[in-house]
Amino acid sequence: MTYAADIPAISFDEMCAEEGVYLQRGMYYRHRPDRSVVLISSRDRSGYFDACGQSGSMILYQGHNAMRSKHVPYPDLVDQPERTQSGAPTVNGHFVKAASDYRAGAAAPEAVAIYKKLASGVWLAMGLYWLVDAWDETHRGRRVFKFKFLRDKPFPRTRLANPAPRRISARVRAAVWNRDEGRCVICGSGDQLHFDHIVPVAKGGANTSANIRLLCARHNLLKSDHIAGA
Repeated sequence: MTYAADIPAISFDEMCAEEGVYLQRGMYYRHRPDRSVVLISSRDRSGYFDACGQSGSMILYQGHNAMRSKHVPYPDLVDQPERTQSGAPTVNGHFVKAASDYRAGAAAPEAVAIYKKLASGVWLAMGLYWLVDAWDETHRGRRVFKFKFLRDKPFPRTRLANPAPRRISARVRAAVWNRDEGRCVICGSGDQLHFDHIVPVAKGGANTSANIRLLCARHNLLKSDHIAGA
């Protein structure tokens, strides 16, 4: 898969700040008035099958399973729900109705922000897409939903959390992640990692792998305090 040069890589915190919500699920319907959001894992999502066009201009996304419970111990073996037991639409149901309304000419297509996971804590901001179609089909003996999105435009860089000069490309982030083996270079922690500029951008530091390393939140904060007190 190749991606257009205008697709930036951002941190999980930046993604949540952009959407105004702590993102814990793969689909959110109207979490804000102007759009919905979809998250795509870089790996197969435990029985979910997503596909992107070669340029990322078209995305097919499989709906979400029922919630795991004592009554549904294996969600990937039962039909994906369109409604709850009380009759209210699930997130699948909301997306199905939005697509149906668009096809019927009753509404404009739903705007959906889509992000694709690149590595732990690193996401590609794919851009804004239109939800143009939805259907259900039988897959491995159960009913699943499929959603089709067409790309509208990449996210305007001025709307992303960090100023443009601090933006680190997806290629550099991936190279740093692999080099540092997904761990803080100081303590070896694999939690709450940040891409740290060894020489700060404000002091002329470059967005290259040679000038970027992985730090955990604690050591990133210690470095920030040291710079502030210097």
